[in-house]
Amino acid sequence: MKAYECYASIMANGQLSIPSKIVNKLKNPTEIRVIVFVEEEDSEWNDFSMTQFFKGYSEEDSIYDSL
Repeated sequence: MKAYECYASIMANGQLSIPSKIVNKLKNPTEIRVIVFVEEEDSEWNDFSMTQFFKGYSEEDSIYDSL
């Protein structure tokens, strides 16, 4: 099995638009395996992480800010 990585778009009709440089490497017709990674912001997790980080910060640590 070969693997190619690229960014693709999902068009309005639900079809996946794969860049031609990848399509040209494939035999037609062929089945492919698709894994979808979607970047999304998880603001609740980010807020929690930030508050936990600053719980460990002390005013005495500010001496290191000027280094």
